[in-house]
Amino acid sequence: MVEQKPLLFTLFRVQAHFPEQMTLLGDLTTPADIIRAALLEKPSDGAHGASWRIGNVTELPPNGLYFAIGKEQPKNIGSVDGLGDFHNQATIVAPNTHAVIDLGYQVIAIANNAELSSAPKAVANKLQKLMQATDVVRNHSTKITIELITDPTDFVEILAAAEAVTKFQVTYGLPNVWDVEQDFQKPMQDTSRAMGADQATATFSGEDLDRDNLIKLARASSAVGKRSKAWVKRSKKQKPVPVSQKENPVTLSAERPEESQPVRWGKEIVKLIRELYKSVRLGD
Repeated sequence: MVEQKPLLFTLFRVQAHFPEQMTLLGDLTTPADIIRAALLEKPSDGAHGASWRIGNVTELPPNGLYFAIGKEQPKNIGSVDGLGDFHNQATIVAPNTHAVIDLGYQVIAIANNAELSSAPKAVANKLQKLMQATDVVRNHSTKITIELITDPTDFVEILAAAEAVTKFQVTYGLPNVWDVEQDFQKPMQDTSRAMGADQATATFSGEDLDRDNLIKLARASSAVGKRSKAWVKRSKKQKPVPVSQKENPVTLSAERPEESQPVRWGKEIVKLIRELYKSVRLGD
C-alpha cells in the first residue's frame, strides 16, 4: 500500500461584495450567506466530461463548509490483457482536491493537487468563476473575489526596524470585509465602490511615517490578499529605498481525512484556519 503524504493547504480570502443599492431579487443579507449558498449550488462550468465543478459540499457546524473542487477530462487509459498485449481505452477522469471554508472569517483553505494545477492560485481563480456564475450571486448582483493571503511578517519587521519610512503605498479592494481597518481601509474601500473601481491605491509621504499605523495597514491589506510597498531608510545617512511586500503564501499541513470522520476532520481544519488568519491580521 502506497503511503499518502499529508495535505498542504494554501489560504485565500473570499469576499462577496454587495452593490450600493441592493437588488430586490435577493433575500440574503450577509456576505457569509451568499458564499454559503453559492457553494451549496455545486456549480459547474460545462457539460459532463469537460468541466470544472464543485461537489461533496458538507456542513461543518457552526460556521464551516467542506467541499471538493475538480475537473472532468477525457483520458486514454492503458491496460494489458491476458495475452500480454496492450490496449488503450478512452474514459473520463476527475482529479479533484479538498477545500475547507470558515464562513465566519471568510477564509478558504485549498489543498494543493498538481493534477489540477501546479499553482494553487489557478484553482482559486476557477473557484471564483464558478461561484460568480451561481444563481444566488447573480440574483443579488454580488461580485465574488478570492485573493491569496500573504504572510506580512518579513515586511512588518522591515518597517519596524527602519530608521525612517518616508513613503508608503497600500492597495484597497471593495467593501464587505468583516474585520476591516476602520480609520484608513474602510473609507478607501467605500470610495473605490463609489467610483466604480475594483481597487484603489493610496500613497502616504512624510519625513517618518507612523510605524504602528503602517504595520496595522500592512496587516489589514495582507488579510484581504493585497500587498504594500514602503520606502525605507535603514540608516540616517542612507537614501530611502523601495521595499515591496513579497508574495509569501500562508499554508497549513494536515493529514488526509478519514472517510468515517469527515466532519470532525473539517472542524479541525477550520480551527487551524482561524489561528493562521489571526497571526496575519493581528500578529498573534
